[in-house]
Amino acid sequence: MWFARGVEPNRAFVVFVLTAIAGTVPLLLQDGPRTFVRACLVSGLVLAAWGPLAPRHGMFLFAPAAVLLLVAAYGHVGNRPGAWFSVIAPFTAVVVTALCLAPM
Repeated sequence: MWFARGVEPNRAFVVFVLTAIAGTVPLLLQDGPRTFVRACLVSGLVLAAWGPLAPRHGMFLFAPAAVLLLVAAYGHVGNRPGAWFSVIAPFTAVVVTALCLAPM
């Protein structure tokens, strides 16, 4: 392992691992149904927006996970996010993506 040898890890490896950890956040929140649904929606949107921003680091590999997380948010009829949250979350993802891609 890189930490046992005392060398610096590759930046792409660190970004990939942090993205994988972000995709597992909803699994930690399974006990609260509303929290789980919102975490699925937010994590799915983050992964969906992050994929096109960093294709060089392999972030496109998280596209199927983003789709599954977005679908999981609407799986149970009595536990779907409210209309305001379903509109605000994608809008926020679009605005953040546009700001990241805008020229300085």
